[in-house]
Amino acid sequence: MIHYIATKLRVCSSSFVKVAETLVNPMGENDEDIDINEVIDFNWKLRRWLWSSTTSRKANLMTTGWCIVDGMKTSAPAIVRDFHWEQSVIELPHTQESKRLASRPFRGSTYNIK
Repeated sequence: MIHYIATKLRVCSSSFVKVAETLVNPMGENDEDIDINEVIDFNWKLRRWLWSSTTSRKANLMTTGWCIVDGMKTSAPAIVRDFHWEQSVIELPHTQESKRLASRPFRGSTYNIK
């Protein structure tokens, strides 16, 4: 009898926790979720800063980036000039929706609680 009550109590409490999480963050975003556009923009700015720095940083950045993307290849492909080669600041293309999200990021209902 005690195991039945403990099991029922555990199921009910976990259900209440799920409902509370939904009420606190109705968009499904919690502390573990991230906005991928912000991550991409940050990495793009970091890459731009490193690219404007020394040549050794450029080589390390390109090699590391290609190793990650291409599944740990040991060498980066040859760098060729493209349309954006001479531009110092390259803005990433955003949709209207992603621009709106960047200007007003979603804040959960508990954001201002201290």
